[in-house]
Amino acid sequence: MVGQIDSVSSDSTSRLLYIDNLRILLAILVILHHLSSSYGAPGDWYYSEEGQLGAVTSMVLTLFITLNQAFFMGLFFMLSSHFSPASLDRKGVGLFLIDRLKRLGIPLLVYALLLNPLLECTLSVFYGFEGSFWQALQEGYLRSLGVGPTWFIEALLIFTILYVLWRRISPCVPVQVKGRVPGNGEIALFAMGLGLITFVVRIWLPVGWWLEPLHVQLAHFPQYIALYILVITAYHRNWFSELTDRQGRIWKWVTIGLIITFPIIFLAGGALQGNLDPFLGGWQWQSLAYSVWEELGRLWKTRAIRAKILL
Repeated sequence: MVGQIDSVSSDSTSRLLYIDNLRILLAILVILHHLSSSYGAPGDWYYSEEGQLGAVTSMVLTLFITLNQAFFMGLFFMLSSHFSPASLDRKGVGLFLIDRLKRLGIPLLVYALLLNPLLECTLSVFYGFEGSFWQALQEGYLRSLGVGPTWFIEALLIFTILYVLWRRISPCVPVQVKGRVPGNGEIALFAMGLGLITFVVRIWLPVGWWLEPLHVQLAHFPQYIALYILVITAYHRNWFSELTDRQGRIWKWVTIGLIITFPIIFLAGGALQGNLDPFLGGWQWQSLAYSVWEELGRLWKTRAIRAKILL
């Protein structure tokens, strides 16, 4: 997943080290996220030992994946979209699409047609299928076809194709111009507005509802779509080159405050009693609070990229 993100600047072949650092961090977070789902936290993963660990362990792991979900996948889409305009301008539509189809389409097909069926059939034998592995594969291959965790690659490929179509039909070709960088108040309003949109979407499409066969949770997609578009806009208006370290530091402290606040919301909403459903969607104050909190916390990551906090 992380390997699908370019980290080469648009005007040179040198590495952007702070982007590489972010990629390393994201790779670690992906591993820890799915490990947490396997060993006590709720989530969609191949193997789970939920219920076999203590309540405290499950609560800590649930807090971790909730905090993690607030930003890490959105940051994947941000990093991916930031390098798309320059790559498209440099290669042209044809070569750009061929490159993306090779880098995204081939891994997606290999996982969906080969690795996912192998994993699913292995687990069916592990959980008591009466027969050999090859019998499980023969009987369950078609049922086990799916993208699994490579849904990100699938979504990124769809976003990329839509971006190319927009560039083709747009009456004017985007160029890089210096634009006024949004202030902290505008950033906060954007985050709150996105949080409200997310809340509305989750009334009908709560967290945990999957759109099949694409295997995506639409509850999180307002954030992914908004950040993909936002970062492309930021690229064309040179916002990243104009952002200041001071803004990055301000949002760092805002995020620390949000991290401290979330356990309070989590406990006040009944999570200690194992009641997580109100946070997942519907006309619930917990869902509204979580949706807005999620977007406010994520916006610091936009500033962190420019401020190079992770160097």
